[in-house]
Order: sequence, then C-alpha cells, then structure tokens
Amino acid sequence: MSKHDKADNVRPLERARDAVSEVVDRGRETARERLNEARERFQEVTEKARDRASHVRGAARERYDDTVVQLRDGYSQVRDNVEGWSEELQDYVREHPGRSVLFAALIGFVIGLLFRRRNDD
Repeated sequence: MSKHDKADNVRPLERARDAVSEVVDRGRETARERLNEARERFQEVTEKARDRASHVRGAARERYDDTVVQLRDGYSQVRDNVEGWSEELQDYVREHPGRSVLFAALIGFVIGLLFRRRNDD
C-alpha cells in the first residue's frame, strides 16, 4: 500500500470520528437542554404545590379559628343558661320548701325503682 492509499483510508476514519464526535456533542447538548427544562418544570410544580399548600393551610387555620370562636360562644351561652336555671331553681326551693322536698323524694324513689329493676333482671 502506498502512502496515498493510507492517507485515503485515514480521511474517512477522521470524518467518521468527527461525525461521531459531533453526534455525541449534540446528544450532550440535547441532554443538558432537557435537564434544564426538567429542572424548570420541577421548580414550577414545586412552587405551585407550595402555594397550594399555603392556601390550604390558611383555609384550615381560618376554619379552626372560626370553630374555636363558635365553641367559646356556645360554651358561654350554656354556662349562662345553667346559671340562670340554677338561680331559678334556688328561688323556687326557697319559695316552696315543702314541695321541693317532696319532689326530690319522688325523683329519688323513681331512680331507685329503675336501678332496682335493672339489678333484678
């Protein structure tokens, strides 16, 4: 083989190596672009998820606060009603002591009968 024949064989090899190198470079660049796109998309999704979680947390906190206020109001109303009933009952007992004792005895008798029947069964 002459030098010229060897040179002709080397040129196609160099061209092939250059072509492969170019394909590899394009592949790397494409991979970088896709990776950057994926990062950007991940950041967008993460930010949307954070915003949504923050919104949900705020709504839950608001509902919790509303519920606490309603429970406090309800407790205050019940306490006020019980205090009112207690005062009315005390006034009734003072005004009608005989009736109150008889009524209490009747209630005690009925409760005693109920418990006694349960024990007999």
